[in-house]
Amino acid sequence: MKLEQQLFKFSNYLIIIFPILLITGPFLTDLAVTFLGISFLFLSYSINRFSFVKENYFFFFLIIFFYLNFNSIFSFDPKISFRSTLPFLRIVIFIFALSFFLRFNKKLYLYFFLSFVFCVIILFLDSIYVIYNKTNIFNQVSTHGDRYSSFFGSKLIMGSYVTRILPLVLGLSFFLKLNKIQEYCYLILLISFILVLLSGERLALIYWIMVFFFYIFLNFKKKYFFYFFFAAITVISIFYLFDIKSLKRFTIHTYSQYNEINSLVNFSFRHYTHYLTAYRMFLDNKILGHGVKSFRYLCSDEKYSTLNEIINANGIKSPSNGYFSINLNEKYYAIKSFKNISFR
Repeated sequence: MKLEQQLFKFSNYLIIIFPILLITGPFLTDLAVTFLGISFLFLSYSINRFSFVKENYFFFFLIIFFYLNFNSIFSFDPKISFRSTLPFLRIVIFIFALSFFLRFNKKLYLYFFLSFVFCVIILFLDSIYVIYNKTNIFNQVSTHGDRYSSFFGSKLIMGSYVTRILPLVLGLSFFLKLNKIQEYCYLILLISFILVLLSGERLALIYWIMVFFFYIFLNFKKKYFFYFFFAAITVISIFYLFDIKSLKRFTIHTYSQYNEINSLVNFSFRHYTHYLTAYRMFLDNKILGHGVKSFRYLCSDEKYSTLNEIINANGIKSPSNGYFSINLNEKYYAIKSFKNISFR
């Protein structure tokens, strides 16, 4: 019984620090997910409690798992697809493992909540440090033009990290009986908003807006809402005042991309070429598709190429990221180029 107690205790610790592990990268995160899944199965066997296999959610995820792997058999390269579809089972088990441990230890709600609060505060403080020093507190370069990434380094996913955990944390707040819990939640929303703006991730901003309005719908308090609205306007004004370039990505850069094609559906010429390539791939295999992770490998195939559209738009296609030279009157000009982006 001692082993079960130790496993349960260590699994609880892993859940508490899980938001921190996500910042460190995929290795420790995947290791924790795998360990929690194995620990959950072992403890379920020890107490003879496999009731989760009777739940509809389990069958739903199981059907998705088998469909994805069936699809991988007919993929353009089964090895590439199976690398993504086979490990999906551990995600399914991880979901039920979280439910299992949270059910047996209600204190995990609070500890996980506080762990995330700690992460967003540290990311916020480090981002402020980066703005002034161009490196994070570990002396790593954490700026990429007009975007900030803090501890994520070259991976521009700070906004994605925040907005994907935010719904879970706000949901847990409804189970917490803490004084001023609503003030804490609005403060978390505000800090998350700042981190998303600094990250320059437009999709993360859309996620944040969806989460914000959903939370307001469930828990609207007029006083807190107006305080938050005033604070958000103040933050945006400060960004403009200090010329924080990430904000321009949401405004000027977005507007200029929209003007390329004047369509809310396609958004920009670059998005249009991606959509067109994906659509041509769909027409080529409407039933099963080409397999998981196939787009990045097949998008350069001549059958799905958008080269003609780029040329017709008076653009230039570069074979790879980097630089290419143009000879004009025997003078060479180096022009920075990015794959599948047109230059006019």
